[in-house]
Amino acid sequence: MRRLFLGVVVAVIFPFQVVTQAVTPNVTMSLSPGGVLKGRSVLLSFSVASVAGQQPTGLQWKFSYPSADLGFVAAGQGPSALAAGKTITCNGVNGSYTCIAAGMNRNLIPNGVLTSLLFSVPSTTLNLAPVISVSGAMAVGPTATAITSAATGSTVTVTTQPPNVSTLAVATPSLPPAQVNVSYSQTLAASSGTAPYSWSLLSGTLPPGLTVSSAGVISGKPTTAGTFTFAIQVTDATKLARSQGFLIEVASTPVNVLPQVVNGASFQPMISPGSWFSIIGTNLASITRAMAPEDMVGSMLPTSLGGFGVTVNGQASPVSYVSPTQINALMSSAAIPGPAEIRVTGGSNSVPPMQMVVSPLSPGLFMWTASYVAASHLDSSLAVKPGVVSGTTTVPAKPGEVIVLLGNGFGPTVPAAPPGQVVPLNSVYALKTLPTVTIGGIAAPVTSAKLAAGQAGVVQITVTVPASAPNGDLPVVAAVGGVASQSGAFLTVQK
Repeated sequence: MRRLFLGVVVAVIFPFQVVTQAVTPNVTMSLSPGGVLKGRSVLLSFSVASVAGQQPTGLQWKFSYPSADLGFVAAGQGPSALAAGKTITCNGVNGSYTCIAAGMNRNLIPNGVLTSLLFSVPSTTLNLAPVISVSGAMAVGPTATAITSAATGSTVTVTTQPPNVSTLAVATPSLPPAQVNVSYSQTLAASSGTAPYSWSLLSGTLPPGLTVSSAGVISGKPTTAGTFTFAIQVTDATKLARSQGFLIEVASTPVNVLPQVVNGASFQPMISPGSWFSIIGTNLASITRAMAPEDMVGSMLPTSLGGFGVTVNGQASPVSYVSPTQINALMSSAAIPGPAEIRVTGGSNSVPPMQMVVSPLSPGLFMWTASYVAASHLDSSLAVKPGVVSGTTTVPAKPGEVIVLLGNGFGPTVPAAPPGQVVPLNSVYALKTLPTVTIGGIAAPVTSAKLAAGQAGVVQITVTVPASAPNGDLPVVAAVGGVASQSGAFLTVQK
């Protein structure tokens, strides 16, 4: 669920030229001296330019950059991805990421901007002309036959953004489908700006019958079936504006949303042994219920709530929450990576089975909100800017302070974690491989990483905020085994 951050500074376009012969040259782009300034940002826009008749349904590429000079922040859908219903997912470690444009594979990707990747420039960089390279560009054709793509690069307009500006962003990743003559209402959210916010339609067309209010509510009754793409702009109290593209599909008959399986922390389509995962869909259960202490047997988590549960390859999984639209379950720490069939049990059993590949690693960071990472001070109080968590007094992290991040999917522990059980208070289950963490693109020393006592499947990473970290909302990335946590997770740092 990536958000597209617009209005940033240096734009470099890498068009993909899709061809049928095996041509995969690397592309190296050196950003012009002076175009990249300390404390500012860089926006890379990737475009698709296809040979006639060879438009792809999916794309994958790798980009590398000097981590001392740039820090990857977020990936967002461009108009071409939006029009084809593609999601953009990037995974890797600081300095090297692989990105995939996937989803709705029957849809061809039209020419135009596929995605934009936002980088931060640390104030400590000594190189104002860093080199970014693109390699391994691969395209998947409409018949699922693998074809390759050649990429070329050129520098386009260079503008500048003042340092230390607000990281205002549209925090709503996507909008659900609608149905003709059925009431529709969705409230948009913004993050990291200065309230109050004002919303407006920037470009494109809303489905006939729907409007967007200045308060950010898209509502009404759609009158026409079809797929409608548009861009919404949010403006904060300081007159800073950001925009994001959206798509709403309006059906003439009742909408049937196929269930999806995502990581319970990152909400990315990647799960691994011992990690929480969520099933998102409709009519999953006929009740809404969270796990209560009386549902447990000793230290064992329940495998059903109100008669509803989840199986993975026929084996019951612990569940902590069931509802018509979401079920949270825990993948067994003894699960073997590979293909898996996930089923919802109970009720009418009308939910179709879901096919998933269990990965060895699926690092994800839990979030307090859509934008702010689940971090706490050593006294267990929340490490986030004031006002983010309603009704709770919160304090930002400080440079040099030791904090705790919460996540899952960081791999096996020593000793092996007890499947389906709460971690005993007097036991330590340390991660076999210590993850690395960056805050604002700066390496943050990790003291320890272990399963949280009194919980199941939750990893505590004890880390020191870099002493050189500047004030502001800084991106946090945790990585292990070459796989990184989701982008778009921020920590507020205040000296």
